[in-house]
This record gives sequence, structure tokens and C-alpha cells, in this order.
Amino acid sequence: SYEIDWLNPYAQRFKKGLDDDFNTPEALAVIFDLANEVNKDTNSSNKDLLVKLSNILGILTLEPESFLQGDSNGLIDIEKLIQDRDMAKINKDFEKADKIREILLENDILIEDTPNGTVWRKK
Repeated sequence: SYEIDWLNPYAQRFKKGLDDDFNTPEALAVIFDLANEVNKDTNSSNKDLLVKLSNILGILTLEPESFLQGDSNGLIDIEKLIQDRDMAKINKDFEKADKIREILLENDILIEDTPNGTVWRKK
């Protein structure tokens, strides 16, 4: 079933982020918070919610078990996040740019701003 319990606090935060001009960094932060909770309690009822919310963004390309074991290769679209960060910087939305950098760092992605654009590498 694809029905989401929008009364769930995680789902509410996720929806609020997307309602805020499609605030992808906030929505991703919710996904990672949910993943951390599910990782701590594998019987968590939020496992299903994690999959459903991730599917909305099209980011959970791994089986949930692989994601929860820390195998995040392919989980996030790094280039898309870097583009979002670049646009945030152009729009002087430095809080959003910093949040995107944090999300990338949490996924062991280091970014460096160069005169030729932003480059990234695995930590």
C-alpha cells in the first residue's frame, strides 16, 4: 500500500519541507532522521514510511536493508544536490546551501568550490 500516514511527525516534517517551495534538503534530512531511527530499532513501524517517503523523491534506489547498513552508494543524486546548492548560493540562501553541504557530508561526500565550479569526492 502506498498510503502515507500524514499524521506521523516525520511525514509532517517531510510534507512541510516539500510545501516550502520544494525544500529538498529538509525533505532529505527527514529521510536520514527516519533511517537513523529505523536503524536503531529494526522493528520500527517507520521502516515502511521511510520507503514511501523516499520513493516520493525517487531516492531510495537500494533495498531498505542495504540503506540501513550504510551502503549509500546510489542513494542520493549528488549532482542534483550540488546544483541545488549552487542555485541556493546564487539566490543568497546560504542556510539552504549549508544544509545541502551537511547532507552530503553525512553521506561521506566532500565538496569543494573551485573557480571552475563545485567538485566532489567520497570521503
